Amino acid sequence: MTRWVALLRGVNVGGNKRISMADLRALVEGLGYENVATYVQSGNVVFEGGGGSGAAVEHAGRIERALADELALSSKVLVRSGAEMTAVVKGNPFAAQAAKDPTKVHVAFLSAQAPKAKFAAATADADAFAPDEVVVGARVLYFHHPNGVAGSRLKVDFQKVLGLDLTARNWRTVESLTKLTNPG
Repeated sequence: MTRWVALLRGVNVGGNKRISMADLRALVEGLGYENVATYVQSGNVVFEGGGGSGAAVEHAGRIERALADELALSSKVLVRSGAEMTAVVKGNPFAAQAAKDPTKVHVAFLSAQAPKAKFAAATADADAFAPDEVVVGARVLYFHHPNGVAGSRLKVDFQKVLGLDLTARNWRTVESLTKLTNPG
């Protein structure tokens, strides 16, 4: 069995798409997944399930359908394995900044690899959003916001510009989810 994390987009944010973590756990357990645990209220659920080629997409689809069918909740779900979460942590180009202040670093998980040309066009004028920085990783975008997210000058809607689904997490959440998907 592989340990996975399902990242739900836009739940429990600003009063939208409300779901209790107990209901989310029960839903995922009801799908037959094992050792299910949630982390914070922003729609993160860790579970064990089958691995192999295409498993992440299959798990995401099953959870999305169950959310819609059983809870009347429409939310895009992105799934990553424990190994993929470890690679996200190891690939962080802002590791030094995250060590100093993890609240200033975020990761946007993408439904596919960011198209290079679209990303380059959206970020061509780095001076316009400095001191904020964004770097492409493997199906993720890494963000460093030295003045915090609220003070960010980076106003690009990457979901729209890249044509991909995405959901973002702060660095503390990424590290915690990585530990939960890689116990021991």
